[in-house]
Amino acid sequence: MYLLILIIIFILIGYLLAESPIGKKIDDTAIEVSEGSKKLRKDTAKKTRSLFNIETLFERFDALFNTTGIDIFPNEFVDWYTNLSSDESEEFTQSLSAHMKTLGFRLKELVDGSLDEDPYMRQVFVETIVVYSHEFQKVKQAREKTEKQNKKNTGMQKDQKEMAKKRPSRRKDNEVSEVDLVDSASAV
Repeated sequence: MYLLILIIIFILIGYLLAESPIGKKIDDTAIEVSEGSKKLRKDTAKKTRSLFNIETLFERFDALFNTTGIDIFPNEFVDWYTNLSSDESEEFTQSLSAHMKTLGFRLKELVDGSLDEDPYMRQVFVETIVVYSHEFQKVKQAREKTEKQNKKNTGMQKDQKEMAKKRPSRRKDNEVSEVDLVDSASAV
């Protein structure tokens, strides 16, 4: 019996703490800690790679692109890739690597130069990258457009709610309805 009462008391205390401003501060702090740990993990990975001279697939692809890639890729792709920021090009490289794995290719093969001996396969690989870059652009543009529409729709919904609150009455002040006339006639 005492154990049951003790459990109920702990549940109530937990609920009150979760719903109180203290609970919200704890949630915010937990989010900050998790974001900080992600940043720390990335920093640690960068330091480890620099200590042991380990290059990521993105760095190797970028190095290939800056050396011989300009010769093997079409000008349209070269212009597009050079205009990407560092984060965008890293995102593209990771996404490209995952896409290539589904096709049975490895981006590492192109980057390491193992396809230099087989020009036909290298050309197929390059064409696949160019086609995928178009798909990547379309998906990115569609996501941005959807996000803009969602922001616009939420703004419009807020405006509509405000307009609904501020609407004046439909009845005119000076106008007397037929119901009022019938009521006044029956009263006499």
